[in-house]
Amino acid sequence: MPSGLLRSDIFKLRKSKTLIGCCVAAVILGAAMALIFINAWNSIGNQIEQAVSMLKTAGMSDELIDTAFSTLPKPNRWSYANMLFSDGTIPLLFSIFISVFFASEYTMGTMKHSISRGFNRRDIYLSKLFTSFISIVAIGIAYFVGGMTVTLIFVRKGSELGTQEIIISVICYICLYISMAACYLLAAVAVKKTSSAIAICLAVPTLVSSLMTIIMYGNSDFRFVARFWIFNTPSYVQTMVTGGEWYLAIITAVVYFVAALTGGILIFRRQEIK
Repeated sequence: MPSGLLRSDIFKLRKSKTLIGCCVAAVILGAAMALIFINAWNSIGNQIEQAVSMLKTAGMSDELIDTAFSTLPKPNRWSYANMLFSDGTIPLLFSIFISVFFASEYTMGTMKHSISRGFNRRDIYLSKLFTSFISIVAIGIAYFVGGMTVTLIFVRKGSELGTQEIIISVICYICLYISMAACYLLAAVAVKKTSSAIAICLAVPTLVSSLMTIIMYGNSDFRFVARFWIFNTPSYVQTMVTGGEWYLAIITAVVYFVAALTGGILIFRRQEIK
């Protein structure tokens, strides 16, 4: 990949008001989410613990109990960190950013300009992919900082997991979000229009995830299938790690990444860019 091409894309990324806006929104949303859940625990925490105890006494499995109360983090710091990584806000903000930032290169003519300079299309795509990695990491860090700043102030308990499990969890999340970045870039490049890219990047993951949730409630065995939909997988990372199946999250990320990368390059090579 030519260094000049990559430097140019990174420079545009640094000057992007869209990225700055998404990062600011991420900090605010992260702090707001943490405050909402902390307030929920302060209001109904005792009732939740009593309900969990009653369900365990009734013989309900820990997995079903965790699923039933998965939307509310437990009152410890890692649980809130895990919530921030898995609640879907990071890919939501990134989908908006990548649709605006990359799809707009077609309408503004910068994509045509890069090709006219003689750069190989594969190198152009790889440069966009690398800058998309930087973008999703930046948005993720912003969201994490916003949420954990509030969490560190109000939550005193550390974590129920060991250091090794936390590190493995973070690695899984990073791999999954890098893979998501590749999927969103594929969508943005395929449709080329900002509005269409935003619609697809927001609608497809949401609709498929919702459909899988509906099926899962009717058939609990479908949960095994649902966790391999890349936009669902982050919500299962914690159970994968504690169950010794963390490698499944990595494999899922690799499969989607390779598929998105291959599809994206093939589409981009055959595109007519005006």
